[in-house]
Amino acid sequence: MIDDLKMRDYLSYDRIACCGGSWMVKGDLIKSSAFDKIEDMTKEAVKVVKEIRG
Repeated sequence: MIDDLKMRDYLSYDRIACCGGSWMVKGDLIKSSAFDKIEDMTKEAVKVVKEIRG
């Protein structure tokens, strides 16, 4: 669902503290009130971060 490859690449570097998520939520999702989809994508991103960073 999300393009987690770039996020995984960034977060695999120990000198990177965080990775912003504005790339994940496109304006059309907000305009169409697709908040369930945004929530699912956010949960997926959190899962990826926990896999990488614990």
